[in-house]
Amino acid sequence: VLAVLAALGLPGERQPGLTGVWCAGRKVAAVGIGCRRWITRHGLAMNVNCSLQGFDAIVPCGLRDHAVGRLLDWRPGLTCAHVEPLLLAAVQRQFNLELLPTRLWDSGGRCAGVR
Repeated sequence: VLAVLAALGLPGERQPGLTGVWCAGRKVAAVGIGCRRWITRHGLAMNVNCSLQGFDAIVPCGLRDHAVGRLLDWRPGLTCAHVEPLLLAAVQRQFNLELLPTRLWDSGGRCAGVR
């Protein structure tokens, strides 16, 4: 995620003692991992161009007094279609993988196979 922000010319950073990725003091991405019944799950959520209105009704990630942001606030017109190839390329570089496009469901969502 930090590599994606860097590719967009944005100052991505970590906050000591907090999870996620931050930009200009606002949390723009959450990263998580879980384990239940010997099954691990991991993932990330990056606020690209979503509405932030729903965050007013919750305490995001249990962090009071910390603002949530979206990349669109710094890069007008930015869409997930712009960010997706940057994220996939960063994952390939970071983990030395070749991601293979594949369609796993009919809803139009995509998932990448791994080689």
